[in-house]
Amino acid sequence: MTAATSRQDVTPAAGAPDVAAAASRGTSTRADRYLRACRREPVDVTPVWFMRQAGRSLPEFREVRERASLVEITRDPALCAEVTLQPVHRLGVDAAILFADITTPFTGLGVDFEIKPGVGPVIASPVRSAADVARLRPF
Repeated sequence: MTAATSRQDVTPAAGAPDVAAAASRGTSTRADRYLRACRREPVDVTPVWFMRQAGRSLPEFREVRERASLVEITRDPALCAEVTLQPVHRLGVDAAILFADITTPFTGLGVDFEIKPGVGPVIASPVRSAADVARLRPF
């Protein structure tokens, strides 16, 4: 938006909710409701948020997991977006939290790890001292 452009002059992207139009009608879109609640403004109903682990029970998430590991999902923007939106499409919740895994920062820090089935993440050289911390890559 430029200084000469007002909020009303902005056209939403195709398929995006027209928040300004909804507000002028006194109605809320799901996106508008969520953002208004974040600003502690009045909303018609309380927005809903589910922790991402809830997605593990979704058949569509299990289908993705048959062809990709958790690490592969977190490194592939298309897969990450797909699994992020699965509960939104299925449950009609008001917002989504970007899919990530607790191991996501490891690669950037230079920490070698593997996710072992039934165990979880296993770090090759655990960080146990100040010297170990000093060897981590800044990112």
